[in-house]
Amino acid sequence: MAPHVAIRFLVMGLLVVSIGCDEEPRPCLASAPLSARIYYDKLELIGEWEHSATMVEATRPGWAVGAVTDPRLVSWAVAEEYLWAVEDGEAVAVFPIAEHVTTGYRPDGSECLAMDERPWYERRHASIAWSDTLARADVLPLESEVTGVEESGLFGDDFLDEDGRVFPGFERDAGGRLVAIATRARYLVTCPDCEVDTVLVEHRFERVD
Repeated sequence: MAPHVAIRFLVMGLLVVSIGCDEEPRPCLASAPLSARIYYDKLELIGEWEHSATMVEATRPGWAVGAVTDPRLVSWAVAEEYLWAVEDGEAVAVFPIAEHVTTGYRPDGSECLAMDERPWYERRHASIAWSDTLARADVLPLESEVTGVEESGLFGDDFLDEDGRVFPGFERDAGGRLVAIATRARYLVTCPDCEVDTVLVEHRFERVD
């Protein structure tokens, strides 16, 4: 797994304290419209989720397309450069973060980047590269021994599959609460008896609390 680094991270529950205290709208930066990046509200990730992974495409006959892993109970933790899905203190999947910001609204209702000089962990929104998912081999639907898994970096922030589904995908209940996240990533897999193979895996996170 790529980021084998000692990095300070803040459990999502603590973000309720640092972010939730500040409910006052912040003024927009005069010349800073939102960039092409999409910013996600970190508070929506608080709670427990189940992670599963599905094999969507594979180049090696030994990989079973359609295979799904058993659900794992995870919670989210956020660092300055990564979002972590954590099971029993260990990372299941890691998503790069480009930046942390606070968004605001202009009088006409359009969204903007807001003035916010606070440290990253007190800012409410983050630009998360959901499709650049780093994951351990044992949480992917791989049915034989592998010696390495590397994210291929073939996708940008989002893409369409052949059925027109957009990834990353976000599902909400009738009250607007985020209840599921689905994203896809392509991996380069090495194993003792094979060349480097490419697999496409769909990661799905469903809220359980």
